[in-house]
This record gives sequence, structure tokens and C-alpha cells, in this order.
Amino acid sequence: TLVALAVGVALLLWPAHADPNSSDMNERLKAVSELVGSTDQGALDTLDQLAGDAERRVAKAAIRALGSRADEASRLKLEQIVAKNENGDLRGTAAAELGNFEKTDHHILTNILLTDKDPEARAGAAKGLARLHDSAAVDAIVKALDDSDAVVRSGAFHALGKVTGRWFIFNPAASPEA
Repeated sequence: TLVALAVGVALLLWPAHADPNSSDMNERLKAVSELVGSTDQGALDTLDQLAGDAERRVAKAAIRALGSRADEASRLKLEQIVAKNENGDLRGTAAAELGNFEKTDHHILTNILLTDKDPEARAGAAKGLARLHDSAAVDAIVKALDDSDAVVRSGAFHALGKVTGRWFIFNPAASPEA
């Protein structure tokens, strides 16, 4: 009886790993959080799989986890998401995370900032440029201050301040004409 009790307690206290293939969204989210900080190829493959999850919260969490890694393979996965994903929110999340990588070409982000049809993607690109701190992107960021979307204008204003270290009076909530 004591052995059975000890085994039962051990099983309860033994850390169980979440299943990234579970039908339960919370289980997949837990799997993503367990993979944050992992640097092996298996973790990268699982995060890549979860970045395509049908549940947007899981996909965004996986994209952010990819952005927390420092390896070239993760940066390339984020570039693929930016280039191929049809969801603007997910493209924007990936664009923002690309700003964490020094080797990110600012042209990828400025192209999204200036030409993407989805304001969430453009806002994410502005956030990525703020993180990247590449002064070569200043002209594109200034152009984005005229964006039709206030969130994009706000992101561009923040990016411009972060990249140049200069802040000025600007109201992103005002119309672009103002």
C-alpha cells in the first residue's frame, strides 16, 4: 500500500509535458510556453508547426516564441511567415519579432510597413523596425507617419523615436492631413 501511495504521489508531482498536437487549445499554449528558451531543432520544428495553428492565440504565442530564439533558423522561419501567411495579424506579429534579430534586412520590414494591405501587418512592421534600430529605415518610417491607420502612425512615430533618438510633438490619432 505504501509503495502504491508513493508511486501515486510521484506521478502527481512528476512534471508532465504538454502535447503540441492536443485538440485542447490550452494544452497547445502550454506546449508553446514549455518550448520558450529551447534551442534544439525539435523545439524549432514544433514551434513552426504551432505557428500555423488554426487558433490565433496559439499561432501568435508560437511566433513570439520563435522571436525569442537567437538562431538563424528561427529568423528564417519568421521571414517565411511574413512572406506566406494570409493573416495580417500573424504577419504583423512575425514582422515585430523579426526586429529582434540583428541580421534582419530592414527592407523586409519597410516593404511591409509601406505596402501591406493589412494595417495589423503594417503596425507589426513598425514595431519590428523600432526593435531593429536600423537608421537606413528612417525614410520609410517617416513615410508611414502618413498611413491611413492611426495604430500604424503611432507605431511609426515610436519607431522613428527609437531609431533616431529624437522625439517630437506628433498626434497619431489626428488625421494624416493634420
